[in-house]
Amino acid sequence: MPLYQRLFGTSGIGGAGELVVLRGKRGATVYGCRRILQYSPIEIRLLLTGCAISLEGESLYCTSFGAGTVTVEGEIQKAIYLPKMAE
Repeated sequence: MPLYQRLFGTSGIGGAGELVVLRGKRGATVYGCRRILQYSPIEIRLLLTGCAISLEGESLYCTSFGAGTVTVEGEIQKAIYLPKMAE
């Protein structure tokens, strides 16, 4: 079991262990990501099991994506949960 599930449980947004950790306005780590849906310097949209999340801001970039974990850096201004989108 991943460390974040041991610390925070598995009752995330979609019930499958998704977890979004914001580090102030400078970054975010999203666990339980299935796919990157949109990638630009002003929006990174990620598909989770139960929904999607849009991280909006300026100078956004993905520093890592592996094993369902995405790390985003830049000036995050908004984190918005969206209804589940068709794959």
